[in-house]
Amino acid sequence: MKHSDVNEVAKIWSNAFPKPFASNISESKKLIKKVLKENKELCFVAVEKKDIIGFVMGYKFSGDIVSLGPIAVKREYRGKGVGKALVKKFEKASKNMKYSAILLTTRYIGETNEERKYEASLFYERLGFKEVAKSKKKRIYFKRI
Repeated sequence: MKHSDVNEVAKIWSNAFPKPFASNISESKKLIKKVLKENKELCFVAVEKKDIIGFVMGYKFSGDIVSLGPIAVKREYRGKGVGKALVKKFEKASKNMKYSAILLTTRYIGETNEERKYEASLFYERLGFKEVAKSKKKRIYFKRI
């Protein structure tokens, strides 16, 4: 990801996440710039025909653990492997940087498969992440790399 990508990434982020997580494009830009400045090597975009269609960002969490997120893909490209490719790229970069594990948080919706199909947790479980904790509003996932 480059600094010139910030505007488009902010639009994707603001459209993908509900308030208050991405309250407006201006706030999203500030957060993206901060993460990009501090963790450029853990920030990636997916591009199709010169258009950014998705992104992933992350940062050092603690010791040799890295935190993944946010990640978002334009709606019309979801279910086509873009998110999976972004996570795999993030995993590879993290491993190359000598991190040993990835931690991430998702919003919690419900217990049944019908409810859970609308949250990101199933996406991460299919990629090998294991749920390690949950609260009323969040699930925390972990994966050794």
